[in-house]
Amino acid sequence: SPWPDRSLSVLGEEVQRLSALEDQVQKKDEEILALQEEREVLKKELKYLLSSKGQGTLVCPGMKERPPESASKPFVKLSLLKAFCRDNEELQRWRQPSPAGPLPGAARRHSGGEQVVLPAPALPCGAPGPAQHPSLSQMQEEYAMVDRDRDLEGDFEEEDGLEGEPESEEGAQGGVGRKGSLQEAGAMELEEDMELEEEMEQEAEGYKHGSRRRTFSLDELFEEELMAQLEEYERVIQEVQFGLEDTRRENSLATGAITSLQRQIDFQESQLQKMNAENELLQKELRERNRQLQAMSDKFSNLREDKKHQEVMGLIEKDNIVLRQQVWELEQELTKQKHTISESKAKINYLQAQLNQSEKHLQGQKQLEGEMQGKMELVQYSEQQARVALESAQSRLERLRNKIIQATFSISGIKPSAIEISDNDVLEALQRIIAERTDYYNQLKQKGVKVPPLPELLSSPSKSRKLAPSK
Repeated sequence: SPWPDRSLSVLGEEVQRLSALEDQVQKKDEEILALQEEREVLKKELKYLLSSKGQGTLVCPGMKERPPESASKPFVKLSLLKAFCRDNEELQRWRQPSPAGPLPGAARRHSGGEQVVLPAPALPCGAPGPAQHPSLSQMQEEYAMVDRDRDLEGDFEEEDGLEGEPESEEGAQGGVGRKGSLQEAGAMELEEDMELEEEMEQEAEGYKHGSRRRTFSLDELFEEELMAQLEEYERVIQEVQFGLEDTRRENSLATGAITSLQRQIDFQESQLQKMNAENELLQKELRERNRQLQAMSDKFSNLREDKKHQEVMGLIEKDNIVLRQQVWELEQELTKQKHTISESKAKINYLQAQLNQSEKHLQGQKQLEGEMQGKMELVQYSEQQARVALESAQSRLERLRNKIIQATFSISGIKPSAIEISDNDVLEALQRIIAERTDYYNQLKQKGVKVPPLPELLSSPSKSRKLAPSK
């Protein structure tokens, strides 16, 4: 019926569409796997860059170990140690992002699960060890480094705001504001430290004046040592400044690379999420289509079974009719073949008799052939004898011809020709000779001279012409 056929055609088209969807799902799965692998590679690159950035952390200047001072300057060392401890505490307070955050003396920044550590000075306040005497330029460098660390933290916060929130411009403006406030606070602290340094220099000058009244040589030694330390600190500050510039360049490069990789990872993750969503939709549609297909298959299978049973019965009946017809045709053919076999036997007997008769004729023909062969041999022998006789006659005729030519052309008055002499030339020469002799014979006969009669050959030139062979 047309309805099941149409349904089957629709079902086939649906199966083809579902197979195409399955191919698309497989392709999407492969793309998802490729994107996941690419994301893992990018994460590894990001971790490597962060680890390399962590290994190249900044070291605060002016923290080199110095040999212990002389025991003769306890008051100056104590005042310098107090000033350094106060500066160290200020640095720690500036570098702490939260009250319950990282360890004292270190500034940490979390970016993408990684940490960038800026170590603080290694000598805590009041700890035993070699004394350090910060100068005014050293403290300025330390506070400038704190400002740069705060700038880096503001840059990291701006990058995090770009990646995590759509309002990236507001986050960048907030980072710039924080950066400006931190710079102003650092400038104020720097002014206060400069004032403290001036007070410390005044105290040191007062101590020098007091000690100069006691011992002039001790003051000279302390001043020389202090100047040497100041020169050493200036040299160390310059070295650290150069290292800080190199580290800043590396930090900016690493920050740009990290930002690029983070954006690429976010884009890949968004693409992966989209593909996962598309894959889930396709899988749901595929399951629904498979369920509908199974229901339609079950429905049509029942119809096909009934129809198939009826068709099988009809086919069996048709096969039986065809087989009966084939049996009847085979019986008719068998009868014809039997009749044909009897006719063939009669023909075979007739042909056998003709064959026997033909063999007899063949034997007679063989006998006749033997007789004819004997006669042929006799004829060949006779032919050979005739050929020998002919050759003998030809040789004799050739000799006669030569003799005639010799006799003809040896007569006086006939010039032999330089070319080959033909039979006509010989005949003409003989005719002239015969004519001359006949004339001579007639002249003699007229004169009354008795001469014997001329031979018949001389009187009939035509007979002599017949005897001459032609060349």
